[in-house]
Amino acid sequence: MILYDKVFINGKVFTCDNKDSRAEAVGVIDGRISFVGNNTDINKFIGENTEVIDLENKLMLPGFIDCHVHFLEGGLQLGKIDFTEIYTKNEFSLKVEKYIAENKADWILGGNWDHQKISEKKLPCKEWIDEITGDKPFWATRTDLHMGLANSAALKLAGINNSTSDPEGGLIVRDELGNPTGMLKDEAMKLIQKLIPQPEKHDLKIAMRNAFSEAAKNGVTTITDICDAKSIEIYKELLREEKLTCRINGVLPIDQIEKVEKLKINSEMIKVNAVKAFIDGSIGSETAWFYEPYINNPNFSGLPMIQFSNGKLKKLALEADRKGMQLIIHAIGDKAIEALLEMYDEIISVNGKRDRRSRVEHVQHIQNKEIEKMRELDIIASVQPSHLIDDAPWIKNVISESVVNSSYRFRSLIDAEVRTCFGSDWTVSSLNPIKAIYAAVNRTYANNEVFLEDEKISVLEAVRCSTINGAYGNFMEKSAGSIEIGKFADMVVLDQNIFEIEHEKIINTKVIKTVCNGKIVFGK
Repeated sequence: MILYDKVFINGKVFTCDNKDSRAEAVGVIDGRISFVGNNTDINKFIGENTEVIDLENKLMLPGFIDCHVHFLEGGLQLGKIDFTEIYTKNEFSLKVEKYIAENKADWILGGNWDHQKISEKKLPCKEWIDEITGDKPFWATRTDLHMGLANSAALKLAGINNSTSDPEGGLIVRDELGNPTGMLKDEAMKLIQKLIPQPEKHDLKIAMRNAFSEAAKNGVTTITDICDAKSIEIYKELLREEKLTCRINGVLPIDQIEKVEKLKINSEMIKVNAVKAFIDGSIGSETAWFYEPYINNPNFSGLPMIQFSNGKLKKLALEADRKGMQLIIHAIGDKAIEALLEMYDEIISVNGKRDRRSRVEHVQHIQNKEIEKMRELDIIASVQPSHLIDDAPWIKNVISESVVNSSYRFRSLIDAEVRTCFGSDWTVSSLNPIKAIYAAVNRTYANNEVFLEDEKISVLEAVRCSTINGAYGNFMEKSAGSIEIGKFADMVVLDQNIFEIEHEKIINTKVIKTVCNGKIVFGK
């Protein structure tokens, strides 16, 4: 009789199989699930060398699958200024001052600020930090990564002044006299970013290891990483060193099709056969592309990205799809989503029908006809529920009521049988999948207000969006996403049973154990 390497007993196991079956025990051999059943039946497979783990009646789920992260950026951000919990101009400046006192880097770098949370309710400007930073260049991106703040030193290095033209697809924010404020949007950000010294490979590996630790702490066992070839090479090195603690679905920029072909990998731990592009920007930067104009700018309804508006994106997408690559394309505004679905429809007509699983990333503001179009074309909705908590307090001041009512329509997407998977967009939002589940189920934000209550979904649906649906979105449903015999032994154990507790308490749930490939990578 074959004895198991590891068994988990006395648990409340939710399998996420097609019957949403429950179990008490799980057995593992060579990183794969070998048994799912009850405590009594698993006993005969336990030998003297079998590791026995008592789950003590805790909930076990399939490992969480995060369908949209910027993993290396997340690891690097852990070593930069984090403005997430900044609520005033003074706090912003003090955070910079404290960082300078503790660090000697040539550039002062940070991220995750959100002007909608800052009491002044206006965009930061270079005057907030110039006196503190002096001659050292400063750059910090907003939480959505679609705009950033530079100080005068950085602007000078980039040659940005009152006579500098806006790059196509970008915006240099200016004061009433036409002088740059330090705020740059979308394509204009590259004027600064190209000047920032790149980290050494050793530092990149450290950042990636830190990111893996963060994923394990949050129960994430598979990620879709919006990355570049550099990240893939680091993953391959870490795989050789047996230091990968979650699975990677690597997604490269769409203008790097040749690199995808060269890097094309389909191993148990790393997969590369997808490309990413953008149709529009973000609502926080007021560059998401809508039918209706922004409230404070009645002549402006957002920006289509230059790669889309000049026709290059369609040509690249047709080529990538023809070569069998998955298309993963960002669209936030309702007009952007319509434009993307029209492009997907044309790609299907030109290249023919197949199981392509093209995705719309974010799907933040969508009208009924586009939901139906997604269902008709069998397009996957890759959404980030945590953004709802961040956006709900302020978007009604930025976009019209009709557009607000089209926001984060998880219930409508699921009811229309549009396959929906969850991601975090880390570092744009927390890597914690529990926050995403909480947001999708409760839709509550400041002062426990509910944002579009009719779009709530159940805990079970949210868990499936965080597990088996994510596996489907990555072409991995046959090997991951559920606790079934033969699949990867990727599981997470929680300190609370989120199916049984009050919904508002889900946010307090902690991961107590993460298992990837049969190995415990977090907890004991």
